[in-house]
Amino acid sequence: MPYFIAVAGFAIFTLMLAGATLGTWLHAPSRPAFPFAWRIWLWGTLGFLAANGLLLAALYPILTNVGISGAAHSNGDMLSAVLGFAVLIGPLLASAAGIVVGSVLGLLIAWRKRKTSRAAA
Repeated sequence: MPYFIAVAGFAIFTLMLAGATLGTWLHAPSRPAFPFAWRIWLWGTLGFLAANGLLLAALYPILTNVGISGAAHSNGDMLSAVLGFAVLIGPLLASAAGIVVGSVLGLLIAWRKRKTSRAAA
């Protein structure tokens, strides 16, 4: 269930940034913002994919140890609660963190590229 929400949020992020990238490309006065828009979109997408890949890799051994009834094999009450929290809330937190960190990285890369290109000119 959490991945339905995470994927919906990612779809909204993609549509918004695709629109912003297209808008900055087509509208001449906003053309200087184009490198920022597409880098934020690219790196936000890569951040989303990387964060969810790492989360699934971390949860894979736990999720493969779940029995047919859905209960883990005697992990203890506290550990089961933490693992349940990680399975239910982890996708939402990982997706949001991946998009935010990736977008900030894209913004920094675009800013640095702009700064170095101005210094060279």
